[in-house]
Amino acid sequence: MADAIIPDSSATNQTPPPAPRKRRLKPLRDYLRWVIGVVLVAILAYVYVGGNYGLYRIWRLKQQKTRLERDISALEARRYDLVQELTLLKKNPVTDPRLRLKLERLAREEYGMVRKDEMVYRFVPTKKGKE
Repeated sequence: MADAIIPDSSATNQTPPPAPRKRRLKPLRDYLRWVIGVVLVAILAYVYVGGNYGLYRIWRLKQQKTRLERDISALEARRYDLVQELTLLKKNPVTDPRLRLKLERLAREEYGMVRKDEMVYRFVPTKKGKE
């Protein structure tokens, strides 16, 4: 058994280095990744910015909502004024002197009415710089 030669394990286990891989597909892969990335970005941009539920449409709808709320509040104020005027007109002006004065003021300011024996003076504003 002493005659048996034990092979050196470090010398026999050495394997040759692998051959370098061919890199022909790398430019094609890079190009495909770039194209897929651009397409995904374009799709996401359309979904989030354009489209029915995009940011631009949401912004426009919020503006429209604000405008409509402003119109509603103006119409509610006008309605309140008309209701007040109606309740004023339903009362008897003979029994309430304050109501009579309010009706007179309303007739003078809104409709330009005057009594028979009154004279109306109108003052024309002068332009500044001319005398």
